[in-house]
Amino acid sequence: MQHDAPIKPFRWNLAKREQIGDLADVVPPETYPGYEDEVRATAALVLARAGNSDLVFVGRSPECLFDYLSGLMEGVADAPSLTLLQFSAPFDPVDELAKRHRPELDALLDYFSAERIDPKSIATYGKQVRFIDVVATGQTFKSIVEYLERWSRVQGADWNVVQRRIGFVGITRQTHTSPNTRRWWQRQTWVTQMTKTPITNVAAPWDFWGFIANSDHKVTPSHWLFRWSAPEAASPRRDDIRLQGLRLAIDNYDCGRDKQERARFIRELTQLPEMREGWLRSLVLRLRGVA
Repeated sequence: MQHDAPIKPFRWNLAKREQIGDLADVVPPETYPGYEDEVRATAALVLARAGNSDLVFVGRSPECLFDYLSGLMEGVADAPSLTLLQFSAPFDPVDELAKRHRPELDALLDYFSAERIDPKSIATYGKQVRFIDVVATGQTFKSIVEYLERWSRVQGADWNVVQRRIGFVGITRQTHTSPNTRRWWQRQTWVTQMTKTPITNVAAPWDFWGFIANSDHKVTPSHWLFRWSAPEAASPRRDDIRLQGLRLAIDNYDCGRDKQERARFIRELTQLPEMREGWLRSLVLRLRGVA
């Protein structure tokens, strides 16, 4: 069942400050020394590892990267498409959700469709899609795969095509490499079934990974099961913690827009091995034109 007006969780457009209002009295949340450097380095790795794709940042944990890159790509011709997908998945299998929470699941499909990251849109439009998230176990990626597979049947989309057009970038914690180290994807059976789907990782420093996963203030409430179909999810929240999260989001966005910061980001990109790829060299040239 498709709704006339999809419920999209509200988030301010950071480029339109006149819509946000006065935040002069809002104290930005405290970060830590080196935070901006780690945002830059992680964003560069995510962009490079995602390849020439549309980038979908899943949930609230990677929103600092979304905001930073949104500011950085402002005014850049043919910049990668950036989407912040407000999504928190329950542990229930999708077939169980369809039995007990059909209206919520239908509303979530409407939201995915509005963002053009439903199976039919993925199989038909634009570039490939890379889902990006802070990863511990990979459970959220597993849910996305299950939902997209089910929705492929609902929409009549070719699941084989969808698998070839999606991929995953997991932001993991840096660890010491060892032959005995088990990675998150080695614990997920769905990974072995997605042979046509690229899965890669970006190792982030522990302080940065822990901060964005657990500590920093978020702009919006978690968009979980009972908010998928709740009309109030589409309305702004202006309680103190949300406004503090908004201040941090604006700071990340403005950092990306800064001329000197763009130059630092370009230097970060040019040191990566992915610079041998033509699409990234072309993007760097366009970034230099703006910077």
